[in-house]
Amino acid sequence: MVSRDPELTGLATLLDADRTAQMLRMIAPDVTIETVVPQYLRYEPRTRCLAVYSCQIGSRVIPIHVIAHGRDAAARLARTQRRSWESGPLGEGAFCWPEQGLEVFVFPNEGRIESLGWTQNADCRHALLRRALSECPDLQNGTLRTLAYKPEQSYVAAVEVEGVPKAVIKLYTRSGFQSLQTTAIPLEKGQELESIERIGQSSSRAALAYRWVDGDLLQDRITDPGCDLDGVAAAGIAIASLHLRQKARKSSHAVTDAARTLAIAETLSFLLPKLAPRVRRVSEVLASRLADCSTPAQITHGDFYAKQVVLAEDHATLIDLDELGWGDPMRDLGVFTAHLERDVVGETVAADRAKEAARLLLEGYGSTRAEIDSQVVDLYTAAASLWIAPHFFRGRDIGWQERTETLLERIETLAFAKRPKQRKKSPRAKVEFVRSSYALSHIGV
Repeated sequence: MVSRDPELTGLATLLDADRTAQMLRMIAPDVTIETVVPQYLRYEPRTRCLAVYSCQIGSRVIPIHVIAHGRDAAARLARTQRRSWESGPLGEGAFCWPEQGLEVFVFPNEGRIESLGWTQNADCRHALLRRALSECPDLQNGTLRTLAYKPEQSYVAAVEVEGVPKAVIKLYTRSGFQSLQTTAIPLEKGQELESIERIGQSSSRAALAYRWVDGDLLQDRITDPGCDLDGVAAAGIAIASLHLRQKARKSSHAVTDAARTLAIAETLSFLLPKLAPRVRRVSEVLASRLADCSTPAQITHGDFYAKQVVLAEDHATLIDLDELGWGDPMRDLGVFTAHLERDVVGETVAADRAKEAARLLLEGYGSTRAEIDSQVVDLYTAAASLWIAPHFFRGRDIGWQERTETLLERIETLAFAKRPKQRKKSPRAKVEFVRSSYALSHIGV
């Protein structure tokens, strides 16, 4: 892979944990760095690659991300060198390695989530919470506990009062926050919806705040063979209540999903050239069928799977509504099932248990007045499985190549099965099957 992408001169270092550790120790020779553990990658071939590492320094584990740049490396590094950064456990908060076109950022320093630095200092944190939770004065002096951090995308933390979580705050990039405001679907009051409750926001800090939901993640119950799966049916009922919330409209995600399928196939083909003919063939079949699947759209979650559901007893609450939009409701069901397929391939869920979870999801969904088209669910299961196929690579899975191919076999089985029956749909939109530009500007892995 390194030899096929010579424009990223630092890629060999960034992909190798030992080389990265050596670089960090050269940057901070007076600091005892005990371990450097790879977490995940975001890779745009021939453009850039971002790698996240957990770096243990004494009793602290610090997130560090390293970026390898291509042709624009000199300009990117010069911009980083001109900025001032918050000092941290390695001394400076950001470092440049010009010989390899690399940048190193030590949490909470980074280039795109502007408010991240406000989470560390007590006074700044209070100011941030005062803005984001202006109507919740009892939470404004709370502390933050990191739940998730995706460099250059988002940061999620629990807001705790005396050690008890009361809210969740999510920080975005400026462009990401503006996009949410532009595409947001207003959730009117007075209509019941089993989803997380937004309790505040700050446009100046690109932050949203939600009320904390007690319970277990549905994903944890599915992966634990000792837990029953009844909560999956509750998740089916919850997503159905979202789909039924408003009357259908004419628009659909089908055209965007078709383009996304081709774009990810192109990136996946770069990662695994031996699989490229199979990947491109199946992606073209799926993209064509998705384009044919334009139907009156309903409100959809957009990223519905077991980690987006919190269960309290058998009551399900949907979380993370960032991708809420108009689309085919079968898409949500297909995305959920695709993640089950990936869990089976990744050996975190047994195949029979995943099959039972998928059955219970549809059973719960069908217990409402929502309709199910199982063939279209299969279509979206295949497409969404392709969308997440690069996750084995991104998650630094040691067997990522073999597991990606195994998932591809399942995708092919679904894609080349009997074609779904025609559903009543709006006029077919034209799809231009252009791969590389969309892949590099929107997808990566």
